[in-house]
Amino acid sequence: MKKRLLFISSTLVCLAGSLAAQTLTATGTNPVVGDVYIMNVGSYTSPGTAGANQTWNLSAIGTGTAQTTNMVTPASTPGGSSFPGTNVCASAGSGYYSYYTTSASAWQNGGVLGTNGTIPYSDKEDLMRFPFSYTNTYTDPFAATWVSSGGYTTYRSGSVTVTADGYGTLTTLAGTFSNVMRVHFHEVYQDSTDFGGFPYVIEYDNDEYMWYLNGNRGPIAAVYTIMVNGSPSTVGLYKPTVAVGIDENTENDQLFTLFPSPASDQVSIRTKGLNDVETIRISSISGAGVAQMNAAEVFTTNGNYTLDVSTLPSGIYFVELTNKEGVSARKKLVVTK
Repeated sequence: MKKRLLFISSTLVCLAGSLAAQTLTATGTNPVVGDVYIMNVGSYTSPGTAGANQTWNLSAIGTGTAQTTNMVTPASTPGGSSFPGTNVCASAGSGYYSYYTTSASAWQNGGVLGTNGTIPYSDKEDLMRFPFSYTNTYTDPFAATWVSSGGYTTYRSGSVTVTADGYGTLTTLAGTFSNVMRVHFHEVYQDSTDFGGFPYVIEYDNDEYMWYLNGNRGPIAAVYTIMVNGSPSTVGLYKPTVAVGIDENTENDQLFTLFPSPASDQVSIRTKGLNDVETIRISSISGAGVAQMNAAEVFTTNGNYTLDVSTLPSGIYFVELTNKEGVSARKKLVVTK
């Protein structure tokens, strides 16, 4: 009987991991104001095979160049008022903004602001629907009309097909991760305008494969090919830091204390054996860096530090201390408002 119970127990554990890999949720996937996403952008590599229990290796993307995207409120951006109904905006620098509407049922593209002008979508594009499970698929049309920076009325129309086409284990230069879902994202659309009686059309074909680990908001890796009037560009990217749980660093978690938690305004840190602390880093549960500072900036006295968390949205974070010898310790922090 004992062997039978052990067999059932291990079967249920395997099944639970499989089911976790097969479903993405809104809370585990949607971007949230306050997130800071860092992606290393490198070389394109083959996305590999679709199906269940796959093993994908994207190490050939290489180290790449770090690109930082901040999730901010639409109202804090120059063109936020042109994107009604959106509640989060991705600011990638250089005056480029992407506006989204997130909810329990979908993550939608509400438009962009960039060199081509202000482009609010009259028919928003469903980037993801929730819950999204292995083999789920849908096709969603989207559309926009705007006046370009050159003063020409431009029309965008097209559709996106999104398919959860595989799950399994993913390897990048950040590590190896199980229970990962792959999503095949395929956009086909066109921008058309009229230059004084001369029609002009730009055709786009964007073919992406993205890997998601539920609980890490946004993809942890992607490879894509985008065709603009038949001319291709290819890219591979991955998240250099990926959270796989919400546990502290169990080896060094006694090297400092953190209180209070939950916190709303300030957090006090007292070290216990972690000398010469050099940096303090706060990250979201997705692993995205939220803030990093020199320890000397927040030092009070006798190995104590004070952190201001008043601007952080409610959620679960990690606080990580690293000393001059490279020894790190991490603890979980809960912020409530």
